[in-house]
Amino acid sequence: MANFTLRFTGRFVFAEPLVKSGGLDVLAMNMQFNPDLRADPHQFLMTAPRPLVIQPGGRPPDAVYVASVSDTDEADQAVWNLTGQNVSFNASGGFQWEDKARLANLNELLERVNNPKPFQKALLSPTERGGLIQGLIRVDAGRGRATQFVPDIVDFVLPQAATTPVGDGLEIADLVTIDLAIDSPLLFVTITPRNVGPSSIVVLSAEGGETILTFSNLCASPNRGLDQEFAGLYEVFNGPPTLRGRLVPTTRAALGGTIDCYPPGSATF
Repeated sequence: MANFTLRFTGRFVFAEPLVKSGGLDVLAMNMQFNPDLRADPHQFLMTAPRPLVIQPGGRPPDAVYVASVSDTDEADQAVWNLTGQNVSFNASGGFQWEDKARLANLNELLERVNNPKPFQKALLSPTERGGLIQGLIRVDAGRGRATQFVPDIVDFVLPQAATTPVGDGLEIADLVTIDLAIDSPLLFVTITPRNVGPSSIVVLSAEGGETILTFSNLCASPNRGLDQEFAGLYEVFNGPPTLRGRLVPTTRAALGGTIDCYPPGSATF
């Protein structure tokens, strides 16, 4: 039995049916889809420890860098730019949440403003070309947890009333971790273009213990105080409210505090 860990941070929407099917779809959002948001570009990236990437035979990384971390065993990172790609794994058996209480529930946030909307199921098509989705990750196994890098409570406000919280403050997650335990000592990550084309495979080894594979969809600049960019996650719904009608998180930190583009969201259909 080999252990692999998938980590997600940034602008993703974790979508699943109300009646659990054992699978999870993770949508990497194009935050510039709605130009009124004036959001910075985001890159949908996958990183893994370079020594555990099996080559030749697999898809080579697009870049390699040495991370500024104290543990030199984890410093050498391989990077793939997955913008425009779909991802799946050689892992099955059903996905379950261990703890998703901190994952911002977009359906519930719409209900707070009395404006629920249906999820766009067409976005789950691997060849959907509307431009809203940068990539789609299918997870059919493992156990997921939504956590915070630093414990904090945020309020949700309407952009035009940034000092008036709507509902209770929440601890919202900025990291989702999925633990996979598979029989194979190798994890095969299949990457397929969304515009149709040949697939490629990244092969990772669990040699030496747990292998961490990180997916990120981040901007280059943090938001100051009010995370207006979060409003772009509501685009996964049919007929979402105008930007003025979408709740966004704001930090309770002192004036000048920042709230970065880490928090993802969840949606059910």
